[in-house]
Amino acid sequence: MKCPKCGFDIPEGDLFCPNCGAEIRIVPDYNLFEEDILSSMIADDKDKSDKKNVNEIKNDKKKKTKSRKKIVCITLIFVSCIILGGFLLFSYFNSFSYLMSNGYSLEKKDNYSAAYYKYLKAAQKFDSAKAYTDAGEMQYKMKNKSKAEKLLYKAIDSDSTYKDAYKLLIDIYEQEKNFDAISTLKESSSNSKIQALFKDIVTGKVIFSKSGGKYDDDIELTLNASGSYDIYYTLDGKEPGKSQGTKYYEPIILSEGETVVKAVCVNTNGKVGVEAKENYKISYKKPGDPIVSPESGSFVKPETITISADGGCRIFYTWDGSDPNVNSAEYTGPIDMLPGNNVLSVIVIDKHDLSSNIVRKNYIFNQ
Repeated sequence: MKCPKCGFDIPEGDLFCPNCGAEIRIVPDYNLFEEDILSSMIADDKDKSDKKNVNEIKNDKKKKTKSRKKIVCITLIFVSCIILGGFLLFSYFNSFSYLMSNGYSLEKKDNYSAAYYKYLKAAQKFDSAKAYTDAGEMQYKMKNKSKAEKLLYKAIDSDSTYKDAYKLLIDIYEQEKNFDAISTLKESSSNSKIQALFKDIVTGKVIFSKSGGKYDDDIELTLNASGSYDIYYTLDGKEPGKSQGTKYYEPIILSEGETVVKAVCVNTNGKVGVEAKENYKISYKKPGDPIVSPESGSFVKPETITISADGGCRIFYTWDGSDPNVNSAEYTGPIDMLPGNNVLSVIVIDKHDLSSNIVRKNYIFNQ
């Protein structure tokens, strides 16, 4: 065996080179064929190991990918469920049935304000005549008549045949005795079912022949109704009607003083219409002074004396200078002038026994 360092032949069994002293390692001889087989086997094992590692990595990646997809799907399903659930809840809480039932529950608890907002939301969202009517009723219960009226007319605009809106409006106007508004409401619809709601409502109104005010003489007052109704009236300030009113048959004579006349139309069922009212103040004035002709003076031949006064008055006179009254001579036509120096005293008395000023004339007639 040669020294691998200096090439010196080394005796068999020596462990060091006698020439250079290098250490000699004993390596067994290998069969090249066996070495090739071994190398091939090692290479195959390495390929198999590498393939196994690659497959394991691929499988791991697939598993991770599937796991991620699964997580994403579950997350998407969960989020979708939340969104869908939220949408369904939102839709339910904003549905017509929920808003109306919730409003009804609040109304039962006398929480009219909260109920009103539920009904109003339903009305505006769904343009519902019923919801507008219920909202109007809540406002009416809260004493907001004008808001109630507006909402009820919106209900009618939404559905011109919705009877409940008309009924509530009629109740409001009846309590206010606003029969003009009832008449207008009645004329706004030609629907037979709506018109039937007005059959027991008295829409007629009493018409006075003379308007209220100041008068200086008696007045004759006639009453007429705009429709085929009976008329009841009072002269003492009480509310007219069948129970405490006088049925009108003939003209009413009003005399001196202040009189408040109230009158209503009443139908066959005793329903009372809108009240008509007038205030009359009558103050009599005394009659005008009599007009006597001729004037005072001296006369050489006899004259006839004429006296005139306001219509409906009587004339009384005396010749002795005393004050005339109803017991004095009554003037009925021209009178003769008396001879001598005389004073004619004249007075006018009207139908109310009011007297004029006394007018005196001095006639001197010498025959």
